[in-house]
Amino acid sequence: MSTNPSLPPAPKKGLSGIAVAGFGCLGLLLLTGVAGMMLINKGCQKVRQMTEEPGGKPAKMLAQLAVAANPDLEIVSTDDAKGEMTLREKNSGKTITMPMNDLAQGKFTIQESDGKTTTVDVSQAAGGKLTVEGPEGRTVISTGSDASTLPAWIPAYPGAQNQPGGMRGDTPEGVAGNASFTTADPVAKVRQFYEAKLKDDGFETQFNTFASGGKEIVSIDGGKNEGKTSLNLIISREEGRTTVQASYQSPK
Repeated sequence: MSTNPSLPPAPKKGLSGIAVAGFGCLGLLLLTGVAGMMLINKGCQKVRQMTEEPGGKPAKMLAQLAVAANPDLEIVSTDDAKGEMTLREKNSGKTITMPMNDLAQGKFTIQESDGKTTTVDVSQAAGGKLTVEGPEGRTVISTGSDASTLPAWIPAYPGAQNQPGGMRGDTPEGVAGNASFTTADPVAKVRQFYEAKLKDDGFETQFNTFASGGKEIVSIDGGKNEGKTSLNLIISREEGRTTVQASYQSPK
């Protein structure tokens, strides 16, 4: 165990190390914006009115709003005749072409500059589910109620309460995601529980303790199967409750 006055590292990304059906970074950036805009479009009357104005171009406007939700993306060009929009990721310069008309329906196909195509279904975004079909298979990304439940291979803390939110990605290669739960037990007791459980389950573990604002924060990293199965836990306490943020990844 090591003690450091600085903040702990940010929790690992839930999809780290698992390909998302061949959907690259640029596609994921767009997907995030699209999902967000689908939710906004369903819940915000003003946006719906703007996209449904007579003589307007609702699909184009929705696509532009989706791109605007991601500062790392920019519009290269739009072709109203074909109903297409070309986007670029600012950091890499990589481009993709997407159909604006299909976007309004919640299902569309993206063609990347290398010729790969990926079909995205965000029609269930309001329910917290996105589906991606790409060269490497089918991926289901969930941010709904099922995403807040940890996989069975992660030891469940007794009496813990799952918190809303989180994300779960199911790919042909495996499952990855993040979720959180709370308990009234102190940080030390939660750490002892996972220290023993992970050791019994064959994990190699590393523990670090940090101090932030007078509060103790424990980080637990566990891995097995040559790192193919991994778990990161950030344990902290505030206002009489201990919160555990879990990020995980495992092959199928």
